[in-house]
Amino acid sequence: MQIIKDQKIIDDCWQHLTEEVNITNLPDGNIIVTLNIWKTAKESLITRQSSLGIKLSSDELLPEILADLNFFELIALDFTPYKDGRHFSTARLLRERHNYKGEIRATGDVLRDQLLYMQRVGFDAFELGPNQDPETALTAFDDFSTAYQSTADQNLPAYQRK
Repeated sequence: MQIIKDQKIIDDCWQHLTEEVNITNLPDGNIIVTLNIWKTAKESLITRQSSLGIKLSSDELLPEILADLNFFELIALDFTPYKDGRHFSTARLLRERHNYKGEIRATGDVLRDQLLYMQRVGFDAFELGPNQDPETALTAFDDFSTAYQSTADQNLPAYQRK
């Protein structure tokens, strides 16, 4: 599967694990686990040699993983069919308040029209739906050239530019 990361199309090197996974026989390589798997198997997950990521659904809140941020090289924030924008705030909090430097990935119902806004609040990777063309989606990052407000992308607001 291909994803967009840092405004480039790349092959995804991460595996998403579902609740049905056998915790005693985890696959090799980089894995993304659910919050429930993390809570159940934290001790065995942190002893693995490969990279670890966690996936939060829109009803799972950031405080549930704050104490463990240093274990995750990737945090995937899953968008349900669009009716909930809480993960926009979650990404910004991760970058600005908690100084998270790892990958923040948007998964689920990720829409082309939201990519630029997602990037501005701290997302740097995007898993698009099966009916979305990554090449077309890349053009979203060029939709606007001026930002009126500053966000996690460090751009100065328009009124502070000369």
